[in-house]
Amino acid sequence: MFSFDGPGHPESNLRGIRLTADNFEDAASTALDYLVQRPEIDATQIGVYSISLASFWGMRFAARDRRIRAIAAPAASVAEKYFLMDLESPRWKQLFAYTTQSKTEAELDAVMGDMTLDGYMAKITCPTLLAVGEYDPRGPIDEIYRMFDQVTAPAELWVFADQHHMPSIGAGESNTNWAAPLHGAMCDWLRDRFADKPLRHPGQVVYVEPNSGGPNSSAVALKRKWYES
Repeated sequence: MFSFDGPGHPESNLRGIRLTADNFEDAASTALDYLVQRPEIDATQIGVYSISLASFWGMRFAARDRRIRAIAAPAASVAEKYFLMDLESPRWKQLFAYTTQSKTEAELDAVMGDMTLDGYMAKITCPTLLAVGEYDPRGPIDEIYRMFDQVTAPAELWVFADQHHMPSIGAGESNTNWAAPLHGAMCDWLRDRFADKPLRHPGQVVYVEPNSGGPNSSAVALKRKWYES
């Protein structure tokens, strides 16, 4: 177990290390430099599992660091930060003003404007998995598709029909039970990549219906919109 506060996060922030548009992936690579020197770490089996907003930093990390074998991101927040800053709760702007130590809204807008995955998704070379809710307010589905289409590495996108930010497999969204089934499926996906198994649906969108057998079901649909056959 290794844990650290990234730039702008609790102890780093208190020490004056603010979040910038690109220093989180720098910090992650520096941490990995240390970890791969430890005897218990297999440097050929490095994966990234980044949840929710952390998926942005995970994707930037994968775009920067070729040591990563695979990346999986549930509740992926890979859309432009305009949706989070100006269309979601004002709390996000307050939070990022703190993490970036911005003195004015204009200063914050400049930092957040540079927090993009445009041009970075294509730099990822390892297998990539995104999972999103069809109606996630942080990332309109067409924006998610635009980002996914930039990935040139083997990749899959799991879209969970009629769900929002925290998608689940099975009975639908719940604050108490969404995590386990989806986490298990995504960890299985990562394990298969470490074993050099090919993706089942490279370059495709897997549309997961409510109460279905999940993304690995033999009957799962490969489509982008609910009205497609």
